[in-house]
Amino acid sequence: MLDEPLGALDKNLREQMQLEIKRIHRELGITMIYVTHDQTEAMTMSDRIAVFRDGALEQVGSPLEVYNRPVNRFVGEFIGESNFFPGRADPVHADAVDLIGIGRVRVAQRLPRASTDVLLMIRPERLRLQAASAAENEFEMLIDDVINYGDSILLIGTTREHPLRARISGNPTDDLRRSGRIKLAWSPSDAHILPRGQ
Repeated sequence: MLDEPLGALDKNLREQMQLEIKRIHRELGITMIYVTHDQTEAMTMSDRIAVFRDGALEQVGSPLEVYNRPVNRFVGEFIGESNFFPGRADPVHADAVDLIGIGRVRVAQRLPRASTDVLLMIRPERLRLQAASAAENEFEMLIDDVINYGDSILLIGTTREHPLRARISGNPTDDLRRSGRIKLAWSPSDAHILPRGQ
């Protein structure tokens, strides 16, 4: 049982100790329970993640399963950053969602035939700057803030009054500035659909 073992360490030492703990785990071949409030550390150190809320278990799964397919909004917000948009599943087209105030988007996830209230979740890093050619889905973003992390840029703003965050990697050529407008593209497989109200 490891209870916040790296909490007091600086970033470089924490990363070195993560590798050391993983090496010890491989060599011993025993189960370790690693308690942390650091979501990045949970993703890095785990074979399986358990997310609790108020003492109740919300989801157990592999790090990628919990990150890419959270069972509800709480897990989607707790593990990583997320954008959420309310909408309704189309009763006729199983690959379409009508987002409130935005319009119809295509999704890869199969939806129930009955029209239901849903939340569309998309991670900020799944959004990309729109190229000249048409994308399957896009948002127009009004930029409120630009935060440079060196290896990526976090854009904070809105799309049709809905809060929106986009993390752009590499060297964006667009003029990304406050009060600027850009188009962001995403593919149907980038979204995850959740029942609304969970």
